[in-house]
Amino acid sequence: MKRLFIAIDLPDETKRQLVSLLPRDVPGLRATPVHQIHLTLHFLGEVENDRAIAIGDSLSNLSAPRLTIQFVGVGTFRQPRGMVWWVGVADNTALSALHQTIAGLIQPHGCIPDHRPYKPHLTIARADQRVRRDLAKQWVEERLNFSLPPLEISSVVLFSSILDRTGATHHVERNVPLALS
Repeated sequence: MKRLFIAIDLPDETKRQLVSLLPRDVPGLRATPVHQIHLTLHFLGEVENDRAIAIGDSLSNLSAPRLTIQFVGVGTFRQPRGMVWWVGVADNTALSALHQTIAGLIQPHGCIPDHRPYKPHLTIARADQRVRRDLAKQWVEERLNFSLPPLEISSVVLFSSILDRTGATHHVERNVPLALS
């Protein structure tokens, strides 16, 4: 069994810029390790090894153009044990189309698409109960106009993820290039 997800990996410099948005020395606020920041397209969960291979093979048949995305805005959302701090993605029809195209490729392998609308974001930190809500609110308000320059995306990645008590370790299972326009 492999725990799989399909995502867009980002340049390390972009990841460092995103993490630099976080306040320093806040007890209970844990930045996402730079090497783990990615833009999830589909989370597949635990998948048998033979299905994982078939999903990778189907993903290799992806016919989609390169696209440009832009990171804009920040926010938080509550979870049972704290908050997720995130960076948003500007509305993007090409990204939505890529999400849908990949859904069509993985659905025959028993991957049921999420019923919720796709709302792309990057998780840059997790906060436990010690982090006050007013600190999170202030962080968001101070970055209302945040944006990075547009970024060209040239591939999608099928990742496996191994969880242990220290966190997740991600491995590239398949890197799939997007077509030149």
